[in-house]
Amino acid sequence: MGWIDTNPATRATPPANRSARTLVTPTVEQVAKLLRAAQDTDPIMAAAVALAFVTGARRGELCALKWSDVDLCAGVVRIERSLTEIDHAVTVKSTKTGRGRNIGLDALAVATLRRHAAWQADLSERAESPLVADPFVLSDNANGGRPILPSKITDRFTKLRARAGVRRVRFHDLRHASISEQLHAAWTRPPWRPVPATHQQK
Repeated sequence: MGWIDTNPATRATPPANRSARTLVTPTVEQVAKLLRAAQDTDPIMAAAVALAFVTGARRGELCALKWSDVDLCAGVVRIERSLTEIDHAVTVKSTKTGRGRNIGLDALAVATLRRHAAWQADLSERAESPLVADPFVLSDNANGGRPILPSKITDRFTKLRARAGVRRVRFHDLRHASISEQLHAAWTRPPWRPVPATHQQK
């Protein structure tokens, strides 16, 4: 009957209780600290933090981003793909929803990306490794032909967080901050400003 003499369930461990973690939404001041620390020590993470905060894109989506997806003149970025990393196997696939989207960039994000593009070009020249035809925006390779891995984003963000003195914040929490800022902006500017009680219909 296929019986076994031991119970495999005794060696199993329960999954982590993810619901126990309190949701953390970084403040604008904390994001600014992270950006300042990154600009001095890690240009790739400076671009990653700026993009995550402004676009609200997921980590894998940012890793898959290429310069052909970015229009700095129009201030728009196109999120079309996502990079996943499972058991050291890297795959580029569609986004989580299966659909692409265009997201506007603010002046800070555009300026940060312009500096990042200049840094990437300078790195390529100094390494004597010409940039590929369509480089990845976040690449730890001199020619931009290889994307930075999501796990490296996490590792480097942990170090960046320590340098910036920002505690208890994960890279994914920048997505929460982005959504909060967008909702706040939408709520505080017309025509979304709440109607005074005296003008509301009874």
